Amino acid sequence: MNLPVVRGCLAGARTIDKSFGRAPALRGASVAVGQGEILAVMGPGESGKSALLGCLAGIFRPGNSEVRSAGRRCGGT
Repeated sequence: MNLPVVRGCLAGARTIDKSFGRAPALRGASVAVGQGEILAVMGPGESGKSALLGCLAGIFRPGNSEVRSAGRRCGGT
C-alpha cells in the first residue's frame, strides 16, 4: 500500500492493524500529522492509543499497513 504524498505531512499511516497475541489493539486506524499541527489521541482505557503511538514511533511493527515519516517509509508490511 502506498500512502499519498501530502504536502507538509510529517507523519502518517493508513489502515493500521496491530494485535498483541490474539487480542486486536488496532483495526483500520489511520492518521496524518502535518507540519505545525498538534495531535491529541484521546479515548477510553484499552482503546489502542498507546498501540497507535507505538506504531507511529516505530516501537511496534504494525501488520498490513504502512507508516511514513517525512515521506519515508518507516514501518509496516
